[in-house]
Order: sequence, then C-alpha cells, then structure tokens
Amino acid sequence: LRYETLISLTRALKGAGKSSTDLMIKDFLKIAKSGLTDKMLLIRVASAEVIHIAVYTCTSQPPPMKADEYDALLNFTTKALEGANYSVRRAVASLFGTIVGLSQRPPLTPKGSPKRAAKAGAADSSAGNPGDVGASDVNILTVDEILAILSSLFAKATSNDAKVGIAEAFAATFKQLGITFVESHYPAVSKTIIDLAANPKLTSTKQDSILMRNLCGFLLRDVVGKMLSEAGQIAALKELGTGWLRKWPAVMANDVAPPDLALICVLHEVAALLVDLGPAASVEQDTIVEPLVILMGHTSRSVNLALSWCLMC
Repeated sequence: LRYETLISLTRALKGAGKSSTDLMIKDFLKIAKSGLTDKMLLIRVASAEVIHIAVYTCTSQPPPMKADEYDALLNFTTKALEGANYSVRRAVASLFGTIVGLSQRPPLTPKGSPKRAAKAGAADSSAGNPGDVGASDVNILTVDEILAILSSLFAKATSNDAKVGIAEAFAATFKQLGITFVESHYPAVSKTIIDLAANPKLTSTKQDSILMRNLCGFLLRDVVGKMLSEAGQIAALKELGTGWLRKWPAVMANDVAPPDLALICVLHEVAALLVDLGPAASVEQDTIVEPLVILMGHTSRSVNLALSWCLMC
C-alpha cells in the first residue's frame, strides 16, 4: 500500500508540474525522505523516484543553494544504500546525478527578495552586465566542491554496499554532467578518483584495498575513460604521465612519491588508453616511455605486474 501511495505521489507531481505549490512539494519531500531509509527496498526505490523524477524534474522546486545544503542532502540520501540491491543503487545513483547536475547552473534570484536582487545587481554591474539582475553567471557549486562532497561520501561509508552504491552515484553524476565537463576537468576528476584508491582510511585491510581498486578502476576506465574523445584521451595520457608517473621516485626532499595503489590504478588506465588510441598514442610517446622505464626499478610486485601489462600494450 505504501509503495502504491508513493507511485501515486509521483504521478500526481508529474501531472501538476510547475503548478505544484510549495506546501505540496515540501509535504511530498518529507514523505519521500522518510522512505529512503525504510526496511523495504521497494519503498526506497519509490521514494528516490519521487524526489528525482517528480520534485527536481517536473516541478519548479529550486535546488539547494549552498555547498552545505548539497552535502547534507547527499549524505542523507546515502543512507538508502545500506543493504541495498541493484534497483535501489540505480535509483539513488540517478537521484545523485540529477541533484549534482542542478548545481552546475546559475542560481536564480527570487523576484520578491530586494536584498538578494540588490546583491545580484551589484555583482552584475561589476561584471559589466547591469541589465540581467535575476541570474548569476557563476554555478552554484564549483568543480572542487562537487568532487570534495562526493569524496567525503566514500569516507563516511560504513559498508561495502554503500561504497558500491556511491561508486554508481559517481558514474551517474559524471554522465549527467557530460563529456565536456569530464574532458575540461579531467586532471581534477582523475586525481579525486586515484586519491580514493590510495586513501589509507579506505584501504586499511587487503579486502578494502581490492574493493577500492576495483571501484576506482571502474570509474576511471568504464565511466570517465569511455566518455573521452580521441583528443581527450591524448590529454588524459599526458596528464597521467606528467602528473603521476613522472613523480616517482621522489627526487627532492620535499617531493612525495605516489603511493603504490595510486600507481597501479594509473598504470592500468595508461594501458587502456594506449589500447584505445593505437598509433595515435605516439604523440605522447616521450611523455610515457621514459617514466615507464624508470618504474622498472620499483620494489612493489603489484606495481611491477601492472607495469608489465602496461609495457605489453
């Protein structure tokens, strides 16, 4: 009965669309949020769909306006991933992608708020565009804020189910943001993923290390890597070579060599990029070959195994 009620709420909001009142939306959101932590998995799926499809897609409900609000909303949503199955993970991942996607649009200033309008007018006049008072050219969240929020979710996850669900949420978010976003911010995106693979708090045991390596490898190769164009793949190859491989070994006293788990993740991605690019990879041959040869002196067997596969490619 509760499941059918949530489905009816979704259809009601779809039908009402932009004419939905604020009071109605708030009541529906309250009901849906309480269902995200329900023991019945069907209720979690239906609750996520109410928030995702009905509220933030069909109605005029404004998205959160601050990083703290996004952090609180996404952290609460991750509670639905505890003991979740595939259907719940996909529903929550789609919700994540939609919520984060809303942060990449300029915030609208309410017409009835003179203080906000005055601030927006001052900002626009300083930018040379005094005529547009209702909107700002700056997105709600910066790229660093998005990646920091998503990374913090991994650190707070208490079970493997939650970590797998958050990885799927990462994937849905990148697909929602699009190819241009991923290619433009590949250094920051790749660094966030690789740092997660080598995070000591997330890799305290051998089982945790294997899980995080697989999840980060999935994100770096099957999600981000598959979204890149040929030019983006060449740029990614250069970034991994100069930003990671060339930093081993640490030469200066203040230099820090990449951790073994990070190098393994990077080597697997470099090998995949070399296979995808084929002869086109010769453009960055000088960037890749020299650090790979130097890495032959690494003492870790796992790094040597990943390196041997990379050299074969």
